[in-house]
Amino acid sequence: CPGVALATNDALILHPAIGGVRRIPLAHIVLKHETPGAGPYAWWGLRMFHLECPEEPRLVLGVADPAPWRPLFPPRPAANGQASP
Repeated sequence: CPGVALATNDALILHPAIGGVRRIPLAHIVLKHETPGAGPYAWWGLRMFHLECPEEPRLVLGVADPAPWRPLFPPRPAANGQASP
């Protein structure tokens, strides 16, 4: 569902267009992968963070400037203990 996301020091707060506000601790969120936008318009033109957390299994966050968001979401560890790309 489209909405707005805000980050605090310890949580990602989701304000969806439909439904109630969700607060997810940043400690629960890992980055599955990051992708470029899929087109030039609106949400589809944004940089996409594909995230994983127990509270929201298919969370995708689209941002115009990914730099300030990258430190918030650590990459998911690979099987060998290294961060996945």
